[in-house]
Amino acid sequence: MREYDSVFDIDPRGLRFKLDENLSPSAAELLRARGYHAHTVAEQGLAGSSDEEIAEVCTREARCLLTLDLHFANPFAYPPSEMPGIIVLRHPRPRLRAVLTRQR
Repeated sequence: MREYDSVFDIDPRGLRFKLDENLSPSAAELLRARGYHAHTVAEQGLAGSSDEEIAEVCTREARCLLTLDLHFANPFAYPPSEMPGIIVLRHPRPRLRAVLTRQR
């Protein structure tokens, strides 16, 4: 794996995402259309798996987890130094398209 001098040297298109089952599969399609590597929990037959199992799979695959599950926001249960990344979306009606559009 390549080392980077800073987070700003990382090509965002090289990020790998795993979308939790509480997000629409269309969100993965949107990320793929923008050039990101995105898989869903359901695509891998992991629907209904424990949070710990999902975190383990994300770590093994070096994927950042996108989720609505607040349990993943606990840094004691999921230490940032041990995870490739966790993004917990909090919005009354989260729309990945809107989140991606706002960043431009």
